[in-house]
Amino acid sequence: MRAGNHPTDEYEGSDPRAPFCRASVVSRLVRRLELSPGSEVLEWGVARGTSAATLVKLGMKVTLVEPDEEALDRVLQQTRVEENAVKADRPPATMAGRFALILLHARDALGDEVASTAREFLAPEGRVAFVRPVKVLLRPPPGLVDQWERHWGHALRTPQELLAAFPSAGYEPDFVEALGIDEMDALYGAAPDDLAEEAALYRAGAAAISFAIAVGRRREADEKPRPSRDRG
Repeated sequence: MRAGNHPTDEYEGSDPRAPFCRASVVSRLVRRLELSPGSEVLEWGVARGTSAATLVKLGMKVTLVEPDEEALDRVLQQTRVEENAVKADRPPATMAGRFALILLHARDALGDEVASTAREFLAPEGRVAFVRPVKVLLRPPPGLVDQWERHWGHALRTPQELLAAFPSAGYEPDFVEALGIDEMDALYGAAPDDLAEEAALYRAGAAAISFAIAVGRRREADEKPRPSRDRG
């Protein structure tokens, strides 16, 4: 994410998905991944609905999978993709090997198995993208990262460590982008009462943590390594 983005109503609440669901960011992701119109995209968890609406406008064939009926109905009113909506915790087995891109959304950490869980639903060369909390300071204030790890219930990785974890899940690392401090300030500046404790923890060491979107490409077991991009 680029630093200097101004807060908007898309930051309402403390939802780390919001900045990554903006139309400009989703459009840039589609261009970067060179997805052509008609590509099948799965939004697993509907987040705020803005990413699904943008994908539809860009000509993607969008499928929504969401267990919360109220959230699903809200997004369907924006996207009008009723025929591609599934009320469920996970996609049905019939969707295996189908999608060029899977966007995984969750307010809380999904665990280290998140990418491998999605892999079976990707077509060859398909991408997975998900948002995770990350640590971004080499030397954060003493004890601060420990407090965040207890809060979220898992160890925090750096953005680079997120990429490094992709191969073991069957992916080629693609890229990772983290929110700038102004974007993080906007998120927690609008935190609801039930996230007051988390907001206070953020203010205690604002530069230490962020949220990042990580993207990886599905690799096959017999795939040969790609040529190095390092030209020396």
